[in-house]
Amino acid sequence: MTIRPLPSLTVSFLILGLLPAFADTQIIPQVADGAGWSTTIVLANKTSTTQTAALSFNMDTANGATTPWTLQFLEGVAQSSISLPAGSTLFLHTPGTSATLTQGWGQLDAPAGITGYAIFTDRAAGPAQDGTAPAVSAASRILIPFDNSSSFVSAFAVVNPTNAAETVQVNIRTSDGTLSGTLPTLPAKGQTTFLLAQQFPGTTGKSGLAEFYVASGSISIIALRANGSAFTAAPVYLQSGNPIIGAPNTSQTSAPQTQVIPQVADGAGWATTIVLTNTATGDLPVTLNFKQAVPNGAGVTTPWSPPFQDSSPLSFTIPAGSSIFLRTPGNATDLSQGWAELVADSRVSGYAIFTSRSPDGRAQDSTAPAVLASSRILVPFDNTSGLIMALALVNPNASAETVAVNLRTSDGTSSTATVPALPSQGQITFLMPQQFPETANKSGLAEFYVSSGTISIIALRANPSGAVTSAPVFFETGTPIITTGGGGGTGGGTGGGGGGSGNIVAGGFTVAQVSVTLTGSGIPTRTSESIGGLFSSYTQAEWQYPFSAPTFGACSVIDITNPAKAPYLPDAYLDAGTITVSGPNLPSGTVIPKSITQTGPSYDFMAATGTTLADGGTYTISGSGGTQVGPFTASMTLPQSFTVTNWDAITGINRANGLTVNWSGTGFNTVVITATGQNLATTETVTVSCMVAGSLGTFSIPQGALAMLFPTQVASLTVTATTVTSGTAAQLRTTAQTVVPSLVGGGQVNYGDVGGQISVLKTLSIQ
Repeated sequence: MTIRPLPSLTVSFLILGLLPAFADTQIIPQVADGAGWSTTIVLANKTSTTQTAALSFNMDTANGATTPWTLQFLEGVAQSSISLPAGSTLFLHTPGTSATLTQGWGQLDAPAGITGYAIFTDRAAGPAQDGTAPAVSAASRILIPFDNSSSFVSAFAVVNPTNAAETVQVNIRTSDGTLSGTLPTLPAKGQTTFLLAQQFPGTTGKSGLAEFYVASGSISIIALRANGSAFTAAPVYLQSGNPIIGAPNTSQTSAPQTQVIPQVADGAGWATTIVLTNTATGDLPVTLNFKQAVPNGAGVTTPWSPPFQDSSPLSFTIPAGSSIFLRTPGNATDLSQGWAELVADSRVSGYAIFTSRSPDGRAQDSTAPAVLASSRILVPFDNTSGLIMALALVNPNASAETVAVNLRTSDGTSSTATVPALPSQGQITFLMPQQFPETANKSGLAEFYVSSGTISIIALRANPSGAVTSAPVFFETGTPIITTGGGGGTGGGTGGGGGGSGNIVAGGFTVAQVSVTLTGSGIPTRTSESIGGLFSSYTQAEWQYPFSAPTFGACSVIDITNPAKAPYLPDAYLDAGTITVSGPNLPSGTVIPKSITQTGPSYDFMAATGTTLADGGTYTISGSGGTQVGPFTASMTLPQSFTVTNWDAITGINRANGLTVNWSGTGFNTVVITATGQNLATTETVTVSCMVAGSLGTFSIPQGALAMLFPTQVASLTVTATTVTSGTAAQLRTTAQTVVPSLVGGGQVNYGDVGGQISVLKTLSIQ
C-alpha cells in the first residue's frame, strides 16, 4: 500500500493508486504432503510492479471438516505477506518427507494480476507422477467433463470456502442418459474427496459431464483423471446461473471463434484425447482443423486428418450440456504431431490429454486447454533439480511471425532471447534449456510476444523419472512487463534503480486499512492492514508533464489503459536504507520490507493475519538513510470509526442515474469515491474518481460521469477516508512547499506526503 505521486493526474486518482489492485481470492482445491506426496505452489506476478500476496491453508480433519493449517515450505516464506517483484515467479515446495499423509486445500489472496497453480507429485508407487491444477475463483456452478471408461478413474475434491455449510447438488449426463444426486453437506471451510464412480455408481465405465451447484454461496473443485498409476488434472468450467443438464433445449447461435490446441500427437507411444464440452442449453456446431508438422520442416505444417478410434468426422454438433471424447489410437509406429483449431461458439470449451506409453506399458498423462491465441504469453518455467520444461509454439495466422522473448530468472537476471521465425500456420517445439541456455538449472518467467498477429503455446514439465505434466501459461495483451538490460536482483529497467536521470525527488507513505467484499461469492469480507511507500525521482519533463481528464465537478473520468512507461511516471525509485515503523499493536522496531522492482526499491508491510492496526492510531516511520535518501522520521494517523452508512444498500451502478454515498467518522479531511469497470473485449479500463471534503458526510456521483463507464458484470466501487493532503497533483508539483518537512531525508527530497486511510471496496455490476 504505497503512495506513488503521479504528475499527470489529480490527487483523487493519486489516492486511488494507494489502493491495492482489484482484490482477488483464488482457491487451490487440493494440497497434499507426506506418504510419498508433495505439492509445489507456483505464484506468478503478471504486472509491471511489485505485488504482495497471501497464502492460507485448511487441513482435513473428519467428515468434511477442516482446521487452519500452517503448511511448511522448504523456502520458509512468510505466507501472510509474500512479495513478488514485477514480472516474476515464485516456486514453493512442501518437503514431502513425512510418513503420514496430510491433505486439505489452500487460498490465495492477491491483487488480480497475481495468479497461481499447484503441481502434485506422487512418489508412493515408484517413479514420480505429476499433475497440475490452477488456482481458480470459487463459483456457484461448476461443469466437469469426466472419463470413467476403459481403465480410467475420475477423482474429485470439492471445497466449500465460505463460512456457512453448503448442500451441493449434482446433475450428471452420460452418453446414455442423465443422473442426479447430492453430496454430503459440506461444513464451513469444508472439503470432501471421492472417486466419481463410487459416489455415483451410474458413471461406472462411462464418460460424460457432471454439474455441481449450490443455491447460495460458492464452491471450488479439482478433477483428476487416473490412468493406472499416472494421473492428470482435468479442466473444470466455472459457471453461474441456472443448471443446464436436464434444462429445456433452446436454440442458440452466435458467431464462432477460433481456439488453438497447440499440440496434438499420435504414434510412437503417444496418443491424444480431445475433450469438447457444450456449456449451453442448446446444441452447438463444432469444426476441428488439424495441422501436421513437417519433419525437419523448420516449423512448416500441412493439413492433417488424424485417426480417431470412432472415425469421428471433423465437423459435428455437440448436444446441449454434454461432453464428447475423441481419441487417437496411438498405435502407429511413427510419430505424427502438430496442432489444431477449434472453431465453435464461445460456449464450447475444449482441452487435450496427451498420453505417452513407455515400452513397458507405463503411461504418462498431461492436459492442456484449447485457448484463444494472444499477442503476449507468460510462461513460468522450472529447470531446477533435474526438471526440464518443453514448449510447443504455434503461429495460427496466415502470415509469418517473428516472436520476441524476454526472460527473468529467479536470481533477478533479465535477458532477451530469440526463437526461429514461425511460418504461416507454423509450429516449433523445443526444450527451454537448449533454446535458452541462460535458463538451464534455473526457474523463472519467460515472456513471448509479437508486434502484430497472435501466437499460442503449451508448456510441459518433465521430472527426472520421466513423468510429464502441463504447466499453465498466461495469455496477455499490451506491452511486455519483463524489462531487460537491468541487473540481478537490485533493480534494472528504466533508471536501473540507481536514481535515474531525474533531479526532482518526491516521497510518500501511508498507513492503510482496506476491506474487500466479493459480492455474491459467499466469501466473507477480508480486511488487510498495511503500511508502505517509496521515494521517486523525476526528470523535469516527467514532473511537468501536462495532463487533462474529463471532469464533472469534484469527479474526474480517467482512462487508465497506459503504456508500460507512461510519460508522467518516475524514472526510478530510490534506496532509503532500512525503514521501521512503530505504533499501536505493532512490535517495537517493525521493519517495513524492501522489495526490489524493475524500477528500484519500494517499501511495503502487510500486517499478519489477526493483527489489527488501531482505529485512529498514530504510526511513526523512521528511515536509517540509504544510498540515495538520507535519514528521516514522519508520523501518520488512521481515520477513526469510518463507516459508509449506506454500503449494504449499494448493490450496483446504473449509468442512467447518479450514485449517492453516505459516511460517518472522524479524523479524516478527504473522502475519495472511485468506480472502475473494464471493457472485457478490449481490456480498456475507465475509472470515475471523486474527491470531496470529509466533513460533507454525503456525495452523489453525477450521472454524466457514471455514463462514461463500461457496462460490465464485474466492476468495483471503492470509498476511502484519508488524511492525505487534498489538492491536485499539479498543485503539489508546482508549490515550493514540502508537505511533511521531516520526510525530507538529508535534504535530498523536494516534496513529501504521508497520511492514513481506511477503504472499503466491493464488486458489483454496471448497467
